[in-house]
Amino acid sequence: KLIKDESNVGAGEALIIDDVNAVNWVTGGLSIDEPVLIHSAGGIAKINQAIKSSNELTLELWIQPKNLEQSDLALIVTISNYRSNRNITIGQTRAHLNFLIRTNETNKNGINYDELSPISPDGTLDLTLQHVVLTRNANGQIFATLNGKELNLTLPDSPTQISQQWPGDFSNWDITLPLVIGNELVGSDRHWLGTIFRVAIYNCALNIAQIT
Repeated sequence: KLIKDESNVGAGEALIIDDVNAVNWVTGGLSIDEPVLIHSAGGIAKINQAIKSSNELTLELWIQPKNLEQSDLALIVTISNYRSNRNITIGQTRAHLNFLIRTNETNKNGINYDELSPISPDGTLDLTLQHVVLTRNANGQIFATLNGKELNLTLPDSPTQISQQWPGDFSNWDITLPLVIGNELVGSDRHWLGTIFRVAIYNCALNIAQIT
Protein backbone atom coordinates (compact mmCIF):
# COMPACT_ATOMS: atom_id res chain seq x y z
CA LYS A 1 0.00 0.00 0.00
CA LEU A 2 1.31 3.43 -0.93
CA ILE A 3 0.88 6.93 0.49
CA LYS A 4 0.99 9.40 -2.39
CA ASP A 5 3.24 12.45 -2.52
CA GLU A 6 0.88 15.42 -2.95
CA SER A 7 3.53 18.14 -3.17
CA ASN A 8 3.30 18.40 -6.98
CA VAL A 9 7.00 19.29 -7.01
CA GLY A 10 9.20 17.18 -9.27
CA ALA A 11 8.95 13.40 -9.22
CA GLY A 12 6.64 12.00 -6.55
CA GLU A 13 8.08 10.34 -3.43
CA ALA A 14 5.36 7.83 -2.48
CA LEU A 15 5.72 6.07 0.86
CA ILE A 16 5.36 2.31 1.35
CA ILE A 17 3.35 0.86 4.25
CA ASP A 18 5.04 -2.44 5.08
CA ASP A 19 2.10 -3.89 7.03
CA VAL A 20 -1.34 -2.55 6.12
CA ASN A 21 -2.87 -4.49 9.03
CA ALA A 22 -1.04 -2.20 11.46
CA VAL A 23 -2.75 0.97 10.20
CA ASN A 24 -6.21 2.30 9.47
CA TRP A 25 -7.31 5.13 7.23
CA VAL A 26 -9.42 7.64 9.14
CA THR A 27 -11.02 10.88 8.04
CA GLY A 28 -8.16 13.04 6.81
CA GLY A 29 -5.36 10.84 8.06
CA LEU A 30 -3.67 7.52 8.77
CA SER A 31 -3.91 5.91 12.21
CA ILE A 32 -0.81 3.93 13.19
CA ASP A 33 -2.24 1.38 15.63
CA GLU A 34 0.63 -1.11 15.84
CA PRO A 35 4.38 -0.86 15.20
CA VAL A 36 4.95 -0.52 11.47
CA LEU A 37 7.46 0.81 8.99
CA ILE A 38 6.30 3.51 6.55
CA HIS A 39 9.09 4.65 4.26
CA SER A 40 10.16 5.91 0.87
CA ALA A 41 11.46 3.32 -1.58
CA GLY A 42 14.93 4.83 -1.39
CA GLY A 43 16.64 8.08 -0.62
CA ILE A 44 14.54 11.23 -1.04
CA ALA A 45 17.20 13.11 -3.00
CA LYS A 46 14.69 15.73 -4.20
CA ILE A 47 13.96 16.89 -0.66
CA ASN A 48 17.41 16.38 0.80
CA GLN A 49 19.16 18.24 -2.00
CA ALA A 50 16.70 21.14 -1.93
CA ILE A 51 17.27 21.66 1.81
CA LYS A 52 21.01 21.19 1.49
CA SER A 53 21.12 23.85 -1.24
CA SER A 54 18.90 26.40 0.52
CA ASN A 55 20.39 25.80 3.98
CA GLU A 56 16.89 26.29 5.38
CA LEU A 57 14.02 24.02 6.31
CA THR A 58 10.57 23.80 7.81
CA LEU A 59 9.03 20.49 8.89
CA GLU A 60 5.29 20.70 9.56
CA LEU A 61 3.18 17.97 11.16
CA TRP A 62 -0.47 17.55 12.03
CA ILE A 63 -0.61 14.61 14.44
CA GLN A 64 -2.58 13.07 17.29
CA PRO A 65 -0.52 10.88 19.64
CA LYS A 66 -2.12 7.63 20.79
CA ASN A 67 -0.68 7.95 24.28
CA LEU A 68 1.85 9.90 26.35
CA GLU A 69 3.80 6.85 27.49
CA GLN A 70 5.92 6.51 24.35
CA SER A 71 9.57 6.69 25.32
CA ASP A 72 13.12 6.14 24.08
CA LEU A 73 12.51 8.67 21.30
CA ALA A 74 9.51 7.34 19.40
CA LEU A 75 10.05 8.62 15.87
CA ILE A 76 7.13 10.51 14.37
CA VAL A 77 8.89 11.63 11.18
CA THR A 78 12.53 11.15 10.30
CA ILE A 79 14.92 11.35 7.38
CA SER A 80 17.32 8.63 8.44
CA ASN A 81 18.38 5.04 7.84
CA TYR A 82 19.70 4.02 11.24
CA ARG A 83 19.73 5.03 14.90
CA SER A 84 22.91 7.07 14.43
CA ASN A 85 22.59 8.43 10.89
CA ARG A 86 19.95 11.05 10.13
CA ASN A 87 19.34 14.45 8.57
CA ILE A 88 16.36 15.44 10.70
CA THR A 89 13.94 13.86 13.15
CA ILE A 90 10.91 14.92 15.16
CA GLY A 91 10.13 12.40 17.88
CA GLN A 92 8.07 11.97 21.03
CA THR A 93 9.30 11.05 24.48
CA ARG A 94 6.27 10.82 26.75
CA ALA A 95 4.75 14.34 26.70
CA HIS A 96 7.59 16.26 25.11
CA LEU A 97 9.01 16.58 21.61
CA ASN A 98 12.56 15.81 20.49
CA PHE A 99 14.24 17.60 17.59
CA LEU A 100 17.40 16.24 15.93
CA ILE A 101 18.90 18.35 13.15
CA ARG A 102 22.12 17.43 11.39
CA THR A 103 24.59 20.19 10.52
CA ASN A 104 28.31 20.29 9.89
CA GLU A 105 28.71 21.13 13.59
CA THR A 106 26.83 18.08 14.90
CA ASN A 107 27.52 14.40 14.51
CA LYS A 108 25.72 12.24 11.94
CA ASN A 109 22.90 11.67 14.41
CA GLY A 110 21.92 15.35 14.52
CA ILE A 111 23.10 15.89 18.09
CA ASN A 112 25.90 18.11 19.25
CA TYR A 113 29.21 16.82 20.51
CA ASP A 114 27.93 16.91 24.08
CA GLU A 115 25.42 14.27 22.91
CA LEU A 116 22.51 16.71 23.24
CA SER A 117 19.71 17.97 21.00
CA PRO A 118 16.77 20.36 21.54
CA ILE A 119 13.66 19.21 23.39
CA SER A 120 10.39 20.90 24.28
CA PRO A 121 9.17 21.21 27.88
CA ASP A 122 7.64 18.15 29.51
CA GLY A 123 3.89 18.34 29.23
CA THR A 124 4.03 19.89 25.76
CA LEU A 125 1.85 17.25 24.12
CA ASP A 126 -1.64 16.05 24.86
CA LEU A 127 -3.89 13.56 23.11
CA THR A 128 -5.75 16.06 20.94
CA LEU A 129 -4.88 17.16 17.42
CA GLN A 130 -1.44 18.81 17.48
CA HIS A 131 0.09 21.17 14.91
CA VAL A 132 3.88 20.88 15.23
CA VAL A 133 6.30 23.00 13.21
CA LEU A 134 10.10 23.04 13.32
CA THR A 135 12.00 25.75 11.42
CA ARG A 136 15.68 26.55 10.94
CA ASN A 137 16.93 29.43 8.80
CA ALA A 138 20.22 30.00 6.99
CA ASN A 139 21.59 31.93 9.98
CA GLY A 140 21.19 28.89 12.21
CA GLN A 141 18.17 30.22 14.12
CA ILE A 142 15.66 27.56 15.08
CA PHE A 143 12.22 27.67 16.59
CA ALA A 144 9.40 25.22 17.09
CA THR A 145 5.72 25.88 17.54
CA LEU A 146 2.82 23.85 18.85
CA ASN A 147 -0.64 24.92 17.76
CA GLY A 148 0.76 28.30 16.73
CA LYS A 149 2.59 29.06 19.98
CA GLU A 150 6.37 29.08 20.17
CA LEU A 151 7.93 26.40 22.37
CA ASN A 152 10.76 27.07 24.81
CA LEU A 153 13.43 24.68 23.58
CA THR A 154 16.11 23.49 25.98
CA LEU A 155 18.83 20.87 26.01
CA PRO A 156 18.23 17.75 28.16
CA ASP A 157 19.03 18.16 31.87
CA SER A 158 19.33 21.92 31.41
CA PRO A 159 16.60 24.34 32.53
CA THR A 160 18.03 27.13 30.39
CA GLN A 161 16.37 27.89 27.08
CA ILE A 162 18.77 27.54 24.18
CA SER A 163 19.55 30.78 22.40
CA GLN A 164 17.50 29.81 19.34
CA GLN A 165 20.70 28.80 17.60
CA TRP A 166 21.64 25.42 16.19
CA PRO A 167 25.02 26.21 14.62
CA GLY A 168 26.47 25.04 11.33
CA ASP A 169 24.98 24.46 7.90
CA PHE A 170 23.46 21.60 5.92
CA SER A 171 26.52 20.95 3.73
CA ASN A 172 26.87 17.48 5.28
CA TRP A 173 23.28 16.39 4.70
CA ASP A 174 23.17 12.91 3.18
CA ILE A 175 20.96 13.07 0.09
CA THR A 176 20.66 9.26 0.01
CA LEU A 177 18.64 9.04 3.24
CA PRO A 178 14.97 7.97 3.08
CA LEU A 179 11.87 9.53 4.60
CA VAL A 180 10.36 7.34 7.32
CA ILE A 181 7.19 7.76 9.38
CA GLY A 182 6.51 6.12 12.71
CA ASN A 183 9.75 4.19 13.15
CA GLU A 184 13.43 3.81 12.35
CA LEU A 185 14.26 2.18 9.01
CA VAL A 186 16.77 -0.28 10.46
CA GLY A 187 16.03 -1.83 13.83
CA SER A 188 12.36 -0.80 13.86
CA ASP A 189 12.49 -0.40 17.64
CA ARG A 190 11.55 3.27 17.89
CA HIS A 191 7.95 2.95 16.82
CA TRP A 192 5.43 5.75 17.31
CA LEU A 193 1.69 5.23 17.65
CA GLY A 194 -0.90 7.81 16.74
CA THR A 195 -2.56 9.44 13.76
CA ILE A 196 -0.75 11.32 11.03
CA PHE A 197 -2.86 13.90 9.21
CA ARG A 198 -0.18 15.87 7.39
CA VAL A 199 3.57 15.86 6.81
CA ALA A 200 4.98 18.81 4.87
CA ILE A 201 8.65 19.56 4.27
CA TYR A 202 9.82 22.91 2.90
CA ASN A 203 13.27 24.06 1.81
CA CYS A 204 12.69 27.47 3.36
CA ALA A 205 12.20 28.87 6.83
CA LEU A 206 8.57 29.79 7.37
CA ASN A 207 7.88 32.54 9.88
CA ILE A 208 5.25 32.57 12.64
CA ALA A 209 2.76 34.47 10.50
CA GLN A 210 3.08 31.92 7.69
CA ILE A 211 2.70 29.00 10.09
CA THR A 212 -0.41 30.30 11.82
